[in-house]
Amino acid sequence: MIKTNFLFFVSLKYFRNRRKNRRFTSSLLSVLGVAAGVMTLIVVLAIMNGFQSGFISSILNISSYHIRLSGIKLSGDSSDLQYSNIIKRIKQLKEVSAVMPFSESQAIVKGAYTEGVGCTVRGIPPDIMEKDRSFKSSMHVKYGVFSVLLPNTAVIGIELAKRIGVDVGDYIELTSISGDESLGLKPIKRKFIVSGLFKSGYYDFDLSWIFVSLETAGDFFWKGKDYPVTYGIKLHNRFKDAESIARIKNIIQGKNIEPVSWREYNRSFFDALLMEKIMMMLLLSLIFVVVGFNIYHSLRRMVYEKIEDLAILKAIGAAPLKLQYIFILEGSLIGFFGILGGVGLGLLISVNINEIFSVIESAVNSIIGIVQGLLLIFAGNGHFENFSVFSPMYFYLTKVPVEIKLNEVIAIAFFAVAACSAAAYFASLKISRIKPAEILRYR
Repeated sequence: MIKTNFLFFVSLKYFRNRRKNRRFTSSLLSVLGVAAGVMTLIVVLAIMNGFQSGFISSILNISSYHIRLSGIKLSGDSSDLQYSNIIKRIKQLKEVSAVMPFSESQAIVKGAYTEGVGCTVRGIPPDIMEKDRSFKSSMHVKYGVFSVLLPNTAVIGIELAKRIGVDVGDYIELTSISGDESLGLKPIKRKFIVSGLFKSGYYDFDLSWIFVSLETAGDFFWKGKDYPVTYGIKLHNRFKDAESIARIKNIIQGKNIEPVSWREYNRSFFDALLMEKIMMMLLLSLIFVVVGFNIYHSLRRMVYEKIEDLAILKAIGAAPLKLQYIFILEGSLIGFFGILGGVGLGLLISVNINEIFSVIESAVNSIIGIVQGLLLIFAGNGHFENFSVFSPMYFYLTKVPVEIKLNEVIAIAFFAVAACSAAAYFASLKISRIKPAEILRYR
């Protein structure tokens, strides 16, 4: 019987021999193809994860919270004591970091410009910045202060402020609809003074959101009536929402309140993000399919070139499966070296993506400067705008967010090795049909 160590020796010998002749080019291209595929997947997924994590954090920290409790009403002048004990017990749960009441209504806002703009008015507790740390970390006050303590004060998004033409200290006018269908609907209007402008990094919030105090919102939208309030619950670990909901349900037994998880409340949006990520991975994984075909044809040609050697090894007792190891090992080596280079380059580019863009911008702007100087000398005029990969004029970001997930890197590496090994295995199936007597008789 042929020992496995000897077969590894033969495999490495074939691999070294291929390096010394032109046939090694196909293996080198396969290694580069695997490296390019791995690198591209790592970089694209890292950037996609960065963008998606930013979107999800903004939505959960500012808008939807981790768990929502709806169906609670507050009176026009004081809290509804019926639910105060329930909220107090929920706050005492060890996994809960914050519980904040809020209301949400739609209105039309006008500023210095005459055109009205649709907006979302959220009523919040005046001390939300002190009690909800994640909200504070996501809410960057660009001008003024984030304060709704005084009646009829508002904090608005910076993009909305630009659109309606207001600044800190200016007045805005909110218009909404009051009443019901039986008694008739009528418009209600009120002026608010802008105390601050915020930027969350999420364009929809910055363009259409206004924060006022919870009491002010209740008095404006539901004057003299009980008004609906939603309690947003923040968890220390948002992925433990199922366990937390089970404990909350035990607390609110008998009440007409249904806790809703962030997964369910934002289901359509998060499903869209997941589908986008899966489709991107599938499309980029086609690189490995192309590389796999290259490896398959390269090793299949090698089987024909080494058919005499294989026939001799088979004649002296080597099992067909063990002979296949020779080529499977070479396919795995191609995958290993490709992964080694691809993972290294992918991580390097991902971590330094913003610096790379800065170098590209500097190089392009230097060329633009030279061209502009030549035009001034020979034509007497010439002016070009500075080049920016992500110009604030067109993109709502200052830098590219990156988040590298170790499990995704491992999955990419495993898939690349599997693809290369599978291609090598199918290429080596010819060995099982080799008949040493027929091969050696005519050689």
